[in-house]
Amino acid sequence: MRSIYNFPASQMDVSEHGFEGRVDRIENGWVLGWAWHTEMPNAPIEIDVYLDGDKVATAKAALYRPDLERAGKGDGRHGFEVALPQRFRDGSPHEVSTCFAGNRQRLRSSPQTVRFDAAAVGQQPPEIVAPPGGATYHSRFGGLWTDRSDARAQIERKRAAAEISAKEAGLLQRWIEDGFVILPQAVPHPLIDRLEADVDAIWEGRSSARCFVEYFEDGQLVIYPAGPAFKDKRHKLLDLHVHLDSARQVVFAAPIVRFLNLTFERPALAFQGLYFRWGSQQAIHQDSAFVKVSAPLEFAASWIALEDIQPGSGELEYFVGSHRLEDYRFDGRYKWMPLKSPEYQRFIDSLRERSAARGLERQRFLPKKGDALLWSADLAHGGSSEVRPGLTRKSIVTHYCPLDRDPVYGAGPRTSTRVRFSDLASYTSAQRD
Repeated sequence: MRSIYNFPASQMDVSEHGFEGRVDRIENGWVLGWAWHTEMPNAPIEIDVYLDGDKVATAKAALYRPDLERAGKGDGRHGFEVALPQRFRDGSPHEVSTCFAGNRQRLRSSPQTVRFDAAAVGQQPPEIVAPPGGATYHSRFGGLWTDRSDARAQIERKRAAAEISAKEAGLLQRWIEDGFVILPQAVPHPLIDRLEADVDAIWEGRSSARCFVEYFEDGQLVIYPAGPAFKDKRHKLLDLHVHLDSARQVVFAAPIVRFLNLTFERPALAFQGLYFRWGSQQAIHQDSAFVKVSAPLEFAASWIALEDIQPGSGELEYFVGSHRLEDYRFDGRYKWMPLKSPEYQRFIDSLRERSAARGLERQRFLPKKGDALLWSADLAHGGSSEVRPGLTRKSIVTHYCPLDRDPVYGAGPRTSTRVRFSDLASYTSAQRD
């Protein structure tokens, strides 16, 4: 799960008396934003939150945000996330006002009127109507052509028209049935060696690239500038495809791009990358709950081995065919998990329970350096909890969607800047230099 802020510096309006701040959004009973003081650029300040005129919370704005540092807001440690009282989830409109503590000066974009029964108004994708021609999607939230009831017939048509080879037809059949495909030696070793040399430069403090790591600190998911201090932490390096040509060459290796073009039927957009040095030990999950795209099931991901993966390294694991489990709907209606949802553990547990009830096989991926696994948006997968001390699991994960779809960052969908890699592939990111 990721929480990425990407609000343009032009939105960071200046308030009076040296106070600056903004409410970026209110979602699922949480107020998110930033606040600081120009005369105390590296000191966290406090904000007060009022509901219908009554103060309900005081919080320190001390969370690190790369966008704030880039915009010149001190050391960037000026974000806040404040929970509103549960008793206000009564379906009625309430005014939320956020002020600098002690002086009642409001932050920009405050006050706002919200209804807390609408867990994520403006944050959820619509249900998709059935495709033409009498076909249906497996999910009420749509999908790619490979998720349609006539997908196998489409493969036969494409094969007969020589649009795909017999080998590609077999891969697409596996994708439809299993929810993933494995592409042996998809990435040449010299490309991987280039990437590893660039990553080593980050860990040694020699890189000119401005990269970030994400990890848990005191139970809070945080983002910090990457450097030597994080080499041995169980971190994720974010979006290397934006900062390093070597990463782009790896994640856009020809066999990967070709398969993505077959499933998307148009060019691919890489939009969220995670480099792992260590096994993630992440619970079995479906990306569709956390990775947000304007068409919620029109995306895929790649997992590329940057070394031979050993048992006990926290290797990738997945339930074969779990992409065809029925939709889990948060609050009985949402495909995306609302911010900090109390249903998280119920969702995670249900994936294992429903996969076991269907008799789905749980597999672990032990690839050789250069092998790639691509999976569909709803495949239940995670990182094995079995980890031997000191054993690395170097890999890079990238999410892709069709070029005409929008990744969703921050407050909602928008058209992100696309950078062309080739006629068949482009990339974007919420993280910018």
